[in-house]
Amino acid sequence: MRQKVYLIANDLSGFIKIGISREPKKRKAGLESACGYRLRLVAARTPKREAREVELELHELFKGRRKLGEWFDIDEETAKQALLKACPVAKPSNNPYAWRRHWHRRRRG
Repeated sequence: MRQKVYLIANDLSGFIKIGISREPKKRKAGLESACGYRLRLVAARTPKREAREVELELHELFKGRRKLGEWFDIDEETAKQALLKACPVAKPSNNPYAWRRHWHRRRRG
């Protein structure tokens, strides 16, 4: 399983964590257990290139807004747009049945 780049929000502080994990939902649960606050998984994308490379690119982009470690004082929309730009959505297929494969994968995962 490839690593994903994720965005996790702490609604109390308003900060966003930019990180990588093979299982972002489990990572969120681990962070919640460690900090004692409910967190929210904002987005997770599997990049075509190395996830660590994308993570570092996003950290560099927002370095002026870094608060602590991988936590940044940025709004969700800005973070999501940067993640989408770094990990673009695949172009639609000409195959009219391609959506079925995508839908079935999503139901299993």
